[in-house]
Amino acid sequence: MQAKTSEGLEVLAAVVVTAGLVAGNLVLFSPLRVDNRVPPAPVSQPAERP
Repeated sequence: MQAKTSEGLEVLAAVVVTAGLVAGNLVLFSPLRVDNRVPPAPVSQPAERP
């Protein structure tokens, strides 16, 4: 019975650590998805034809 308990704890710890790493990556690297350093290109209006 001791082996099953320790295996269960090991799996639970692995799940918690993995979830923490994924959440940390999302929090740390999500600001990199939005780059405010370069202004967006101006949208040119199509020339109106008479």
